[in-house]
Amino acid sequence: RRRARQPVRQWARQVAGSALGIMAAILISAGVQSLSAMADDALDDTTILAASVWSGTDLVHDLKPLVPTAVSPSVLWVGNDGRTVYGTRRRRGARTLWVVAQGEREPRVLALQAGAAIVGRRGSNVYYASSSAPGGIYRTSLRGIESVRLTDAPAEQLAMSADAKTIVFTRPVSGGYTLWAVPANGGTAYQLSSTVLPESPVLSPDATRMAIPRADGVLVCDVPTCANQVVLPITTLVGWTPDGTGLTHVGAPGGANIWATETTTGAVYSSV
Repeated sequence: RRRARQPVRQWARQVAGSALGIMAAILISAGVQSLSAMADDALDDTTILAASVWSGTDLVHDLKPLVPTAVSPSVLWVGNDGRTVYGTRRRRGARTLWVVAQGEREPRVLALQAGAAIVGRRGSNVYYASSSAPGGIYRTSLRGIESVRLTDAPAEQLAMSADAKTIVFTRPVSGGYTLWAVPANGGTAYQLSSTVLPESPVLSPDATRMAIPRADGVLVCDVPTCANQVVLPITTLVGWTPDGTGLTHVGAPGGANIWATETTTGAVYSSV
């Protein structure tokens, strides 16, 4: 009887071991998937880094108490009434545009899958590029009204003309970038210049000048023919000052600050 029971016990142990192994594998797989989902969700809920601030030529805004659920935010616009439009890199690299206003408990989503974006002159509309289908340049309202597509043209940099009637943008092409424009109310995009720029230009707030990073500095010239050129010894370009008279940058003359260089005189001053 003992000899008869031994094979049965071995068979039972093998079956039990296999069953436990299968169950363990299932539990581990489920656990990994759960942890992966939790880690993915954490990208939406991670508290903003204390060092994440937006800097301007006259103000520094600490975003930590303003946008507590943002991940690496980039501020696009701060209105006189305290409204703030900012973007975040969220799940799987997708970009989301938000607006937060005084008196509101939570930020509101303006657009998903948004790329380059600007706020209109009167602070009522937001214009942004999107690569998700159908891609192009869109307009939405700070009140959260549904987005309207202005054109299907791909864009990387956006700026509004001085009369607020035209959106100027750059389009990637073989060998560089070209300048284009589209009516702010929508229509057919048209090319401003056939010149292919080697780097993506950063357009001034009124879309009259552009800054092009180069090995020897930053080339500043007129839109669209690149006339009135001047090269400024800027190592790391950040953008334009709000009034369009200078460029903000980091690096020389000191790495621990944000600087501004006037495009006409070349004068350098601390913007923070």
